[in-house]
Amino acid sequence: MRTLILAMIGICLLSFLKPGPEEIIIWQQDKPLAWSDFRGKPEKRNSIASTHYSLKRNVTNHGTYASVKIYAVFYPNESWKRRRKKNVLQHEQLHFDIVELYARKFRKQIQAETFKNVEELKEKLEIYHNKIDKELDVYQDQYDRATNHSRNSKRQAKWNSKIIVELDELREYKVNVVEVRFSY
Repeated sequence: MRTLILAMIGICLLSFLKPGPEEIIIWQQDKPLAWSDFRGKPEKRNSIASTHYSLKRNVTNHGTYASVKIYAVFYPNESWKRRRKKNVLQHEQLHFDIVELYARKFRKQIQAETFKNVEELKEKLEIYHNKIDKELDVYQDQYDRATNHSRNSKRQAKWNSKIIVELDELREYKVNVVEVRFSY
């Protein structure tokens, strides 16, 4: 009986230890990453730093239309650094900027479409999200290969300029929320 009571108390205590919401940083043009944002434990691989990111989305249904929030996210507790080197921080920032670039591409695609209802919207969002995630991963790999993970300073400078131009070309889609009207 005593063991049963202790087990129940233990279960109750564990239920209060649920992890809170994961800390994220949402991309902002005027707020670059700092080394203090890289708080994760370095992985066992030959890199100076690593940026963990994703594209997030959520849908709020308003009846005749929906608000779709699509945003680029950085995970401070999973991103890490071994040493602080300015050129490496700039390289990691560009990884985050590329996530924003693909968020803008995603928003553009959503604005170009028509949807009958929220169910169709959510179904297509899942398909588009999977597709754009794959494209994002390919582009991130291409960036790392081209710059040799920041070691090739000339190519790094070209990529810095390239991403600035690409973000600017999609400036119309920089607002995180897209409103979608349904065509019943």
